[in-house]
Amino acid sequence: MLSGCPAGDDDDSSAADDDDDSTDDDDSTDDDDDSTDDDDSTDDDDSTDDDDDSTDDDDSTDDDDDSTDDDDSAADDCSSRIGGAMIAFQMGPDQITLWQTEDAFIDEAISRVGSSANSMAGLGDVVYAPDCDPQWSFHAPYAVGFWFSSPPFSNHCDALPSEIAGQPSSWNPIDNSWCPLSVRVLSVDDRR
Repeated sequence: MLSGCPAGDDDDSSAADDDDDSTDDDDSTDDDDDSTDDDDSTDDDDSTDDDDDSTDDDDSTDDDDDSTDDDDSAADDCSSRIGGAMIAFQMGPDQITLWQTEDAFIDEAISRVGSSANSMAGLGDVVYAPDCDPQWSFHAPYAVGFWFSSPPFSNHCDALPSEIAGQPSSWNPIDNSWCPLSVRVLSVDDRR
């Protein structure tokens, strides 16, 4: 017959005589595995003062890649546009540069560069937004330019750029179409 072990000698008795439940085992707060002073503390490599995730790293607003001061500013001077031409005009005392894409209009403008003769140009309905010439708060549509070939010309749509800028709602009482009478072509930057 088997006899049982005394109650005080088994492995599950008080903490003083077995290894399973003592308060001095490897899970205490004073050892190196789970304490607050081990490698997961706030002073280790994941702090906010390191080089990887700090606010002074390469993605700050003062660098060249993502800042608002870099080369991706919102201003459009039209220097990278292709498929048309930048045409500089003299209209009375005013000068204006317009982007145009109508081939026949561009070709004729090229033939008029340097001429002292005034021509009448049909430039379409004025668009009240700045474009390639920063001195003016409006521009002409890109693809509707044409040259009038012979008089008589109606002067209801004749206006200088300064007149349009000064009276955006009343310079043309009939419609918004712009057809200046005294136009000279100063230069054509053909990018077709």
